[in-house]
Amino acid sequence: MANSVKSPINQSIGNAIAQQRKAVGLTQTQLAERLNLSLDAVSRLERGNIGLSVERLFELAEIFDCETTDLLQTGRTLIRDQAREMEVLLRELSEQEVSGSIPLTSTKKLFAFYKNYVIVTFLTQSCPLRLEA
Repeated sequence: MANSVKSPINQSIGNAIAQQRKAVGLTQTQLAERLNLSLDAVSRLERGNIGLSVERLFELAEIFDCETTDLLQTGRTLIRDQAREMEVLLRELSEQEVSGSIPLTSTKKLFAFYKNYVIVTFLTQSCPLRLEA
């Protein structure tokens, strides 16, 4: 393992590792065995208390059958990802609008994403979303 400083990056990567581990149905104990680590080390890794090496990052991506970038990014917190999701929702909404039936769930999802997007955009002072008419 790399360093022992709890940083936002380590926490973000740790959260992504925990999400991927759960998505593939592994317990922390099973992951520890596959990585040849202690259960405590896996727990600290997922909490962001310790960092990881590039080598370990690739090992985790192989175990989870995902890209290394999936472990380096937390999808919903990235502005670009939120913009893409909002664009998909807007397209779906447009298609439903044409057919004359817009379900409430679509509208709620769209406004939830929009609210988060506006907050994040305000905090970062950037706006990468470009919608086409």
